[in-house]
Amino acid sequence: MGLFFVKVGLLTFGGGLILLAFLQEQVVTSLHWLTPQEFLDGLSLGRVTPGPIPVLAAFIGYKISGLWGAVVGAAAIFFPSFGLMLGILPLWERLKRFPWLNAALKAMNPAIIGMIAVALIRMLPAAVPGLLPAVLACTTVAAMEGWAPSR
Repeated sequence: MGLFFVKVGLLTFGGGLILLAFLQEQVVTSLHWLTPQEFLDGLSLGRVTPGPIPVLAAFIGYKISGLWGAVVGAAAIFFPSFGLMLGILPLWERLKRFPWLNAALKAMNPAIIGMIAVALIRMLPAAVPGLLPAVLACTTVAAMEGWAPSR
């Protein structure tokens, strides 16, 4: 199970949600670790927390082997990214000297903000399907803004 999640972690770049179809195919259809309903339960749990894919990995691990399975699943899916970062960090100061790399990194920020904005706009109809949810969403945002500390 740990090796499986290390492999999944190696494929996770740019966002883990692209792996959902792969995870479902492997965990439900090929390995028969979960039923389709259990997979949806784990995915639902992951969607209400930060980091849906690591939470889903912990859920799958828990369903297979209890608490230690959850620890192994969550740790194994993170391991590749930590390894890659530790491998790149020693070179980072030298890499930052390249002007083209700095320009690319500066250009990524607005691109990421744009991608997030587009994703939010696309999710809006599903997240706010009617007048009452729209009023509740606006009220919640206004309340959170009102309670936010001064900037």
